[in-house]
Amino acid sequence: MTSQPPEFHRFALFLAYSVMTALVAQSLGLVVGAGLDLQSAVFLGPVTAIPILLFSGFFVSLKIIPQYLQWLSYLSYVRYSFEGTMLAVYGFNRTAICTDPAVDPSVDLVDQMMADIPMGERCFFHEANEFLEQMGIDSAGLWWVDLLVLCFFFVVLRLIAYLVLRWKVRSYR
Repeated sequence: MTSQPPEFHRFALFLAYSVMTALVAQSLGLVVGAGLDLQSAVFLGPVTAIPILLFSGFFVSLKIIPQYLQWLSYLSYVRYSFEGTMLAVYGFNRTAICTDPAVDPSVDLVDQMMADIPMGERCFFHEANEFLEQMGIDSAGLWWVDLLVLCFFFVVLRLIAYLVLRWKVRSYR
């Protein structure tokens, strides 16, 4: 239906980014939960999620964000997750995104139903690199940088959660 290429490395990278995103989000929740009382944590949790999502490049393109605020996008773990998953799906010299049902008989039913509509009217991006450029993602193949940054966020946030818990235990003694 979405004409995704059935390549294992794409699936493995997408899965790795999904798992790392979940682990980093969980670590952030551990820091907030360990450091604050219940009422403050319930309030601060969603409040911290808003800027993380806003500066990720998902809702607002990073090109549109004012220059003096763009540095905040480097503090958003969702930015690295978004870039990594987009590179996993549309990177690695992917072939054309849209396929013509008249040329490729293996296209799905939706594409066959839309066969009478000209290709240019039903497909905004024919090449994957065009889509990545529009999203502001460098398709140079630096997918591993995004994965390393997510691992860094995970380790740092878990370390902070450990230190906060250790401090709290010592303060109760």
